Amino acid sequence: MKTKYLFLIFVLFLFFSFINVSASSINYNLQIDNDMNFHEKIVYNIDSKDIKRDGNYHFLTYILDKPVYFDLQEEIKYKKSKSSTSKGYSVTLQHNYPYMFLSKSRIINECFTNKKYDTNSRYISLNLSDFYCSHRADNIKVIINTSLNVTNSNADSHNGNTYIWNDVSKDFSLRFKVQVPTIEEDPMDHGNEEESGSEPEKKTTEKKHVSTVVILSVICTLFVV
Repeated sequence: MKTKYLFLIFVLFLFFSFINVSASSINYNLQIDNDMNFHEKIVYNIDSKDIKRDGNYHFLTYILDKPVYFDLQEEIKYKKSKSSTSKGYSVTLQHNYPYMFLSKSRIINECFTNKKYDTNSRYISLNLSDFYCSHRADNIKVIINTSLNVTNSNADSHNGNTYIWNDVSKDFSLRFKVQVPTIEEDPMDHGNEEESGSEPEKKTTEKKHVSTVVILSVICTLFVV
């Protein structure tokens, strides 16, 4: 009988240990609009117990209490909001920037050993691997949303304009390529240009004609005299 009670206590101990496992998570959301602007939103759901974990204390207290910078030079601050939750805290970081600022991103430069990105007039390409920030949360998710033409992606799931990478860990790699929209020229603009360009030519021709008539008139007058 005593053995059964001990076994029951052991099972209950395991159960309560399991439901109290830390549940910190990071959701990285990136929206790329039609003008090639990046809208970055990072949501940290921080479990209070995680703050005491080795390797997490300084990072999480930094996220909670200090200004967080978008760039390596620490010139551009994220817009930060913080609130309390039933398990700890929720911190949201937001920043919008043009695509040519992608190379300044602290997340890309500090969290990936292998990083290759390209931004030009034809496409934007991201190729990231060997992620080493995974100790900072138990669950990390990356979400990219865009209505632009995506030509290459290794997302875990894809629903409409949304591309999702789940369970980001050290072996995580992200491959994403989007086509830059071409700007179509309005044919009416060419018509207006041609029309406006022909007007000075008409005026020049008219001036030449008048000048010729005046000269002939003078010559005729001289002969008469």
